[in-house]
Amino acid sequence: MDGLLHDPTRHARLELLVSQQRYEESVSLLNSAIEADPNDRDAYLYRLFVARILVLRQVAEGRQIGSALMAECGVLRARGQWLELLHRVFIR
Repeated sequence: MDGLLHDPTRHARLELLVSQQRYEESVSLLNSAIEADPNDRDAYLYRLFVARILVLRQVAEGRQIGSALMAECGVLRARGQWLELLHRVFIR
């Protein structure tokens, strides 16, 4: 596979979801792209951006960030410890 950016259908769907602020659905699309091709760096990068939007939105609203959201965003995986740190910094 060539990655998320090289698949016009999935890329257009992702752009639509993000422009409509449907971030949870965007994360699901990105997770399935990563499952289909674990070497898809574009999908990892987009997921990082979308996860950042979700975390900053929840922090701005004064809500706690749940572990379910972090797991959905891939945060509880080995590379995702940065988001837990970000959460601790903004909440304190």
